[in-house]
Amino acid sequence: MEAFLATKNIHVEDHKERAKHIGLLEELKPLFRYYRALYDYSVNARYKMHSFTVESINESYEEFFITIKKEIIKLLKKAGHLR
Repeated sequence: MEAFLATKNIHVEDHKERAKHIGLLEELKPLFRYYRALYDYSVNARYKMHSFTVESINESYEEFFITIKKEIIKLLKKAGHLR
């Protein structure tokens, strides 16, 4: 996300600001639900002390993180920022 936002000359200070831009930029809107899911996982782990199974961690990594990563790489390549 940060790499793509930087191509738009957007540099964020926190998750709230990042989420705002993800929700506003047409290219990133489809990824918002994945970003939000990862954010919720992190809040639950850090502040609410939820326990997660290895399976649920692996599933969330594959479903959310890898999906975001693949799409951001596509966007960066399309914009000529990656080969």
